[in-house]
Amino acid sequence: MRNKTISIITVILIGSFLSNSHAVFLNSLNTTISLGSSMTAEPFHNRIAADSLASIIDASSAVATETHTQSTHVYVNGGTLEVDFNFGAEYDLITFHFWNYFTEGFDVDDIDFKFFDSSNTLVGNIDNIAPQIGGGNPISAENLALSFPTNVQFINAVLSGSNTQVDFNNIGFTGELSVIPEPLANLLIIFVTVSIIIVTILAASYEALKKKKNFRVREASFEVFIILQ
Repeated sequence: MRNKTISIITVILIGSFLSNSHAVFLNSLNTTISLGSSMTAEPFHNRIAADSLASIIDASSAVATETHTQSTHVYVNGGTLEVDFNFGAEYDLITFHFWNYFTEGFDVDDIDFKFFDSSNTLVGNIDNIAPQIGGGNPISAENLALSFPTNVQFINAVLSGSNTQVDFNNIGFTGELSVIPEPLANLLIIFVTVSIIIVTILAASYEALKKKKNFRVREASFEVFIILQ
């Protein structure tokens, strides 16, 4: 019975640890971004490329808002924008977050995605995403569910506008790690091993205490029997 209890507790501990693998918002803390191969070195209208690219992935969370200003927006005048994302590890993507411009004259009208795994093998694509116009200023993200992309580390994105204007504030993704990294897996083994040792010691201590208590009860009963005799 004790071994069965320990086994059940071990399963619970493992399940609890694995459940900590949760959705992660992918932004500048875990993502890098660069211009796509079709772009010139400085394609942006009123900001240098380094600043514009940094602005694309600087949202603090999926629910953050951002005010559109000349120092926060990303603007290409008279063309498309191609960018490449690198998450540093493979993720199963859940949601695409997009902070679009809030008037029809300059907003992004179409986005095409290509998804690649860690070996740069194409694992899928989504074309002709038509984002909504941003809902005023400050801008909130539109959240689009992604049911397909798994094992994605790299993304190529092409953004365009019907009038050759591309203006927006941020792009973000939410996803879960596709595979538990080796250091985390090793930590899991250590965690479970230590937990089993602790549970085993506690169970043994409990059994010893219970036996000692039962012995004292039997000893007291024997003394009472002698006195009655």
